[in-house]
Amino acid sequence: ATLPEADAERQAILGIQQEVLKIAQNYGIRGDLTNPYSTITTEEIAIKWDK
Repeated sequence: ATLPEADAERQAILGIQQEVLKIAQNYGIRGDLTNPYSTITTEEIAIKWDK
């Protein structure tokens, strides 16, 4: 993958995370749910991207 493609993927992941938090807030669901498919967090993605 190229750097622009990786950045687009990163932006998509962060957008999905924001959407999940918004839906959780609207329905009174805890926002700190665990993803059963991946253990990486958006914070880890941001840290790795900034390196």
